[in-house]
Amino acid sequence: MGIKLTKLPDLSPENLTDSESHLWLLLREREECILQLLDEIARLKGEKGKPKIKPSRLEPKNKAAKEDGDAQESGSSPVKVA
Repeated sequence: MGIKLTKLPDLSPENLTDSESHLWLLLREREECILQLLDEIARLKGEKGKPKIKPSRLEPKNKAAKEDGDAQESGSSPVKVA
């Protein structure tokens, strides 16, 4: 017997009143808390939880480094089209 959570729809903040926005934020926080508790219960039962995936070391940390790396990897200079 498992718990089935309904995915919350994405609503734009412009269409919500202040109280509705506040309630929506509380609902999202509760959803996150429930998911964390479900993971903790699974861990305590000895089941496998979600894997913790580390960020790739191959990808550059910022966009400028990526652009420089792309030009160096290709071995050719950028082509200008007139």
